[in-house]
Amino acid sequence: MLELIKKHRRIIIVAIVLILIIILIISAASKGIKNAIRRNVDKHTEDGPAPEAENYISQWSGKINEVREFGDYYVIKNAINKYYLNYAYMYSEDNSDYYYSNILLDILPKEYIESKQLTKENVKEKLDEVGESEIYLLNAYEVNDFSNRKIFYVEFLVRDIVSIECAERKAIIVCNTENNTFTVYPNDYVATMQIPEMVVGEEWNVDFDINFEANNNNTYGSGTKSIGDYASDTYNTYRKLMLYAPEKAYEVTEDSDFNSYQAFKNYIDNNRMDIFLMTFGDYDLVVNGDYETYTVYDQNGKINIMFDTKSLVGHKFSIK
Repeated sequence: MLELIKKHRRIIIVAIVLILIIILIISAASKGIKNAIRRNVDKHTEDGPAPEAENYISQWSGKINEVREFGDYYVIKNAINKYYLNYAYMYSEDNSDYYYSNILLDILPKEYIESKQLTKENVKEKLDEVGESEIYLLNAYEVNDFSNRKIFYVEFLVRDIVSIECAERKAIIVCNTENNTFTVYPNDYVATMQIPEMVVGEEWNVDFDINFEANNNNTYGSGTKSIGDYASDTYNTYRKLMLYAPEKAYEVTEDSDFNSYQAFKNYIDNNRMDIFLMTFGDYDLVVNGDYETYTVYDQNGKINIMFDTKSLVGHKFSIK
């Protein structure tokens, strides 16, 4: 046996060297694969979860909060108004070159456009026609636990200016705070989504796309209006609710003088002209810890109202 080993010593040495080289190659390859995986994971940790498919839908979770910043209030209001304004104008003669169709498509999310198979040529026929409208915000909640994103769930009334009819609507607005852009998930799409009950402090598992591209038509301004502007907007919203949606106005009225809807309706009927002529005059502001109480005065000295800012959308009003 010893003689056999001596005879084939060179062959054995070469075989051992080859085995060592193979082991080193396998080890290096394994290390390279691990590093590549680590770099890929790190990259997706920085940029967000890695897409699993071309139509990847984001998976996020965050706590539901009331809207407490004036800037957010006006982002919500302006986004909803811009959506409905261009939606209505799309049915006008001025849309012959698809100008308003393109704007509407730029505001809508990719998910919605693809689900409806919308194009600038067919969007008028595929969507229900709407007329020029006024928007009255009723409730709004936000989730802002995401990097450079805010999500708003909004409930509002849409009043057709011609027919005076009001309809309750919902929308979800996603904002990119890094480049001041937004997209609007409209009422018919929100109705198909699994939206939880909006309870402050509860979790909202967001399973729709919060990533979208910036364009010339989905930007919003970074400036905010004054506190007086906000007081005037809120005062006029309540006035319009009393005139055009008294049942909804009663729901947001907290006043011991009205112990029933009929009593509230009688008050409106008996004071309709004064309500119609209500004009923002001035306001008083009292700070109560982390919120304020407004008393807004009618310039005509007739009907004054009071509300607080525990949330900037979704007030309880009283008439003074």
